[in-house]
This record gives sequence, C-alpha cells and structure tokens, in this order.
Amino acid sequence: MWRNDVTGRAVSWRVWVLIWLCPVIFALAAVWLFAQTWYDLTHSVEADAQVVRIYRWDDTGGVAPLMRYTDPQGQTHEATPGLRHPDWDFEIGSTRPIRYFPDRQGDIILPGAHNWFVAQVIAVIALVLVIPALILHRRLRRWLKERSVA
Repeated sequence: MWRNDVTGRAVSWRVWVLIWLCPVIFALAAVWLFAQTWYDLTHSVEADAQVVRIYRWDDTGGVAPLMRYTDPQGQTHEATPGLRHPDWDFEIGSTRPIRYFPDRQGDIILPGAHNWFVAQVIAVIALVLVIPALILHRRLRRWLKERSVA
C-alpha cells in the first residue's frame, strides 16, 4: 500500500483504488440498473390485462397476480410479473394496465415507481459511500502535502 520514493514513504495507487472502489462499483451498478429498467419500459408494449388468479405467500404476506392479456395478433397469454408485493392483491376479474414483451410471453411489468426502486437504492448507497471516500481522499492529500513541505 505504501511505496518508497526519493522523499521517503509515499502512497501507492492501490490505496486510491481501495478508497474509490466501492463508490464507483455501486455507481456503475446503479447506472446499469437504471439503464436496464429504462430499456425494459421502452421496449415493452402496453396492454390491459385481466387478473385470473392470485398467488399468495404466507411467510412474507406477498402476492403475485396471474394476468391474462391479448396481443395484437389476437393470441391470449397468461403471465405474472415474477415478483410479489402485498399491494398487488387485486380483485380477481379486475382489469389492470401492464407492459409485456412481444418476444417473451412469460414476462410482464406492472407499471409504477417500484420498477425504479432497486436502482434508486443502489444510487443512494453509492452517494453515501462517496462521503467517506472524499474524506479519506482529502486527508490523504493533506498528509501528502504536509510531507512534501517538511
């Protein structure tokens, strides 16, 4: 972590990598998740779907609706969002807006802010990790500057 140079001990590039590694990885993950969500929402098709069945999990209280929708060619498909949430306890027979992928018949998206939630959480973690990285960066720079003056 430390290297020796003409003036004595100096900071290796590895220290700078360690300081910034976590914030950068989390920031890149957030960007990837935002891009993936945006791609999914822009490459899916809107439709109205009827709730056919509700799958329930007693351990978490989550539910997942099985939705039936018809594509533009007139074919009927059934799919779930692949996730579960307590707010998705829709009445059987009710109609809800969905987004589906024409090339993937088993996947649907229920529109809402929840689609962006994971990316937002990862972005907040990245921002929180930037604070200690900036503090360490500043202290190390100050220490190096004091050493070079002495």
